[in-house]
Formats: sequence, structure tokens, C-alpha cells
Amino acid sequence: MFEKEIEELKSFNINPSKQRVLVLNYLNEHSDKHNTVDDIFKAFRDNDTKLSLATIYNTISLFKREGLISNVTLPSGEVKYERDRSNHIHFECKKCGEIYNMKMELSDNFLKEYNDFTIESKYVLLRGLCPNCQD
Repeated sequence: MFEKEIEELKSFNINPSKQRVLVLNYLNEHSDKHNTVDDIFKAFRDNDTKLSLATIYNTISLFKREGLISNVTLPSGEVKYERDRSNHIHFECKKCGEIYNMKMELSDNFLKEYNDFTIESKYVLLRGLCPNCQD
């Protein structure tokens, strides 16, 4: 039933425990969203699946550390996780709070201008109103 998730975890040398498989399956099924740990916990609780908040935090931390997921830290300090590990920037709607991925890459030419800096990660967050909230 969860063959895809089991194989993916194994490919990252992660033991495919039942809990890890369930969390990865949830993230795969909601790959169009940016989820907080609380979002994931509530989804399992609402489906009567017994996963503790600590288990979800530990699983998400492991997935992040091993590169299965990436995170977005909003100006409010809230951390959201996503499966999309491609180069992209984020847009946060200041009205509805939805996070959107936008295809845009910081070019090597731009980064070369700052060659005296050691860049370890790239993160851009745009804020404004999404099309649905502009009415």
C-alpha cells in the first residue's frame, strides 16, 4: 500500500517505520501545500491515527536533515514544510496566509557579485495579495 514511501525512505537510508511512512505519505498527498507540524498532527488526530506530536516533530526533523523536505520560515516565526525541493521562491498572501511557490532562480551571475560571501542557502519570500484576495 505504501510501497512508494517505503522505497523513498530506503533510498535516503531511513528506516521505513510505520510512523515515518505515514508522515511521508501525508506529505506526498499534500505536496501542493506548505504544512506545519501542527497541521500534520491535526490531520492524523482527525483521522483517528495515533501519532504523537513528538513523533511528528522527530520525523519532520529527520526528513529535513536528510533532504526529503525543505522548510519555509515565515516572518512570524512559523515554520512550514514542503516536498518541493526545486529552486523556487515563495509568495505569502498577507490576507489569507496561503504560501505559493513561484518559479524563479537566483542566477549565478547575481551570486557572483557577492563572491566574498559564503552562501549556504538561498531563501526569498515575497509578500502581498494573492489573486483570490485582490477583490
